[in-house]
This record gives sequence, C-alpha cells and structure tokens, in this order.
Amino acid sequence: MFLYPKRSIASRWRESLQTLLTKLEEDVKNKQTRERELVKEVGDKKSRVEELKKEVDVLETAALEVARENPEVTTSSAPTDQSTEVLVVQNVDPPAPSNQIDPYQEPGTPVV
Repeated sequence: MFLYPKRSIASRWRESLQTLLTKLEEDVKNKQTRERELVKEVGDKKSRVEELKKEVDVLETAALEVARENPEVTTSSAPTDQSTEVLVVQNVDPPAPSNQIDPYQEPGTPVV
C-alpha cells in the first residue's frame, strides 16, 4: 500500500479549493455583470414604455381635436377593427336524432 505524504494531500486539497474558489468568484462576477445589464435593459424598456404612452396621449388628443373640428371625418367608411365588430349569433337547428345506438349510454337510460 502506497501512502501519500500528509503535506502533499493537504497541498492538493488547498490547490483544489483555491481553484474552486477562483471559479466561484468568477461566476459571481459574471452574474453580477449580467444582473446590471438586465437592470439597465429593464430601465430602458420602462423609459420606452413611458415614451410610447406619451405618444399615444398626443395621438389621442390630436384625434379628438380633429373629430371636434371636422365631424364628417369621423363618419368615414374605413373598415372597422375586427376586435370591435359585433358578432351576429345565428340560430342553428340541432341535428335530427339518429337511430344509432350510443355505445357509451348506460342500459335503461332514456335517449336524450
């Protein structure tokens, strides 16, 4: 049986732990950098959303002014947005009963 000197094993453990610690520190730095990038990106997107909200307000105000000044403009025959169209419900007669036997119907229960 071959025994390693105690100093050599301790030295190897220390080296392995140092390598692991260095790698973990590098991972932490990378994740912190990525977190800062994401926080900045979120801030940029929030700013863009605020800009878009202001633009929508300006457009809505302009549309209201145009509608107030020129009522005939608002009665155009432009196609409507499908999401605002009123759907018409059609009455459809149910299918005529068939004489086929329903394999899932329990025996003795009336046919619906």
